[in-house]
Order: sequence, then C-alpha cells, then structure tokens
Amino acid sequence: MTYGETLTLIRAMAQSGEAYSFPDCVDKHLTGGVGDKIGLTSLPFVAACGAPSPSSPGEASARRAARETSWGRFRAST
Repeated sequence: MTYGETLTLIRAMAQSGEAYSFPDCVDKHLTGGVGDKIGLTSLPFVAACGAPSPSSPGEASARRAARETSWGRFRAST
C-alpha cells in the first residue's frame, strides 16, 4: 500500500462506528514490552491523585500471581 492508501484506510477506520468519551477517566495503553518504564512510573502517581483508571489485563494476572506465590503474604492488609 502506498502512504496515501494507508492514510485513507486509517482515517476510514477511525471514523467508522461510534466514538465513546470518558472525560473523567485516565488511561495509558501499556504494551508490557521490555523497557516499558512510562506506565510503571506514571500510573501510581495518577492513581495517588485519585484519578480513576480502568484496570488492565495485567492487573488481574498480577493479583492471581500474588495469590499463588509466597509473595502474596507480603502484601499489606487493609
């Protein structure tokens, strides 16, 4: 595909369907790749400020891993 064709396809895909707005929610897409340091440092700060953030699939995995390993005993109880 040429650059123009790719651009046309991307615009058509972006403008199709419905667009949803979540003005009071903060999200940062995390790829989870090696060296992904932005999410690791920014999400805790955003959460500490009280901004709601949708949970990521990785959070469920982390909770499950904490339950299934001895590390779970080191979690702070509330």
